Amino acid sequence: MSQLPAELQREIFETAARNDRSTIPTLLLVARHVHAWIEPLLFHVVINMNVGQRTALRSLMQTRPPDFFRRGVRHLWLDESAEWSSTETLALLSLCPLIRSFAFRLGLSPEGVLPILDTFQHLRYLDGFLELIFGSRQGIDLGRPFFQRLTHLSLFDVIDKTLCSGLATLPALTHLALQTTTSFRFTSRLLRTCTSLRVLVKIAEDLEDAEIELKVIHRFGLEDPRLVLIVVRDPFDEYGLDREVGALGGKNMWVIADDFVARKGSGEMEKSHYIVEQPLWDQYFLEWGPFDTVWEPFDIAWGV
Repeated sequence: MSQLPAELQREIFETAARNDRSTIPTLLLVARHVHAWIEPLLFHVVINMNVGQRTALRSLMQTRPPDFFRRGVRHLWLDESAEWSSTETLALLSLCPLIRSFAFRLGLSPEGVLPILDTFQHLRYLDGFLELIFGSRQGIDLGRPFFQRLTHLSLFDVIDKTLCSGLATLPALTHLALQTTTSFRFTSRLLRTCTSLRVLVKIAEDLEDAEIELKVIHRFGLEDPRLVLIVVRDPFDEYGLDREVGALGGKNMWVIADDFVARKGSGEMEKSHYIVEQPLWDQYFLEWGPFDTVWEPFDIAWGV
């Protein structure tokens, strides 16, 4: 292979790594130049949730070339538990202009984060509290450029009349997830006014919560084949796992919801069914096996 042109070699190794991520640790050992090509692909998914990951990311930002994160990172999840400053967080975010999904559980200055997100041409999935990046509920502006490209949006915010009206204007939005605290007046309105919406997921904390929602659906005649109630025991922990599995090609919440709606549409499932009882965590174990088989890119990068 050493006789092949460098660009062709690179394409071969990168294709192999993308097709089977389990080969990456071995490919990193082939040669120094192969290591440089492949290492960014380790960071296809970056989750910054704890001190160890924070330290690793800081080191990468200081020691890798400027295009390292641009080449590798496609899914980014930032959590306040990592205890990064706003300046550090914005610096990391600005290094990842090609991300497809962004999840956040931390507050960022609107004047810092919003212009960055507006430049993200490939961003399709957004997950978090909008108030954390807009500063307040009143400051939320769904007219920003990055919202116009979103296809999947998962919100923890309280849905009010203004936000409900704004969601209906998003031209590309096909999948929306809300909390069960969202009133059925707004749920019904969203199903009626979001013309491109294919799936509306409502997240229930337990089966009892979902069954209460189901009773309201039947009581007020809100039956809609696009509506799905998914039971998630711990939204923060299970959402994190759900994002990682989805980013790596597994069956995440959106895939489960799409499948549920399709089965109802084909007649395979009764149209009166709305509840997905199996928690996302259990789905992970069924599809992917024990958690410790998913290797950590930070460990591999440092040879741990």
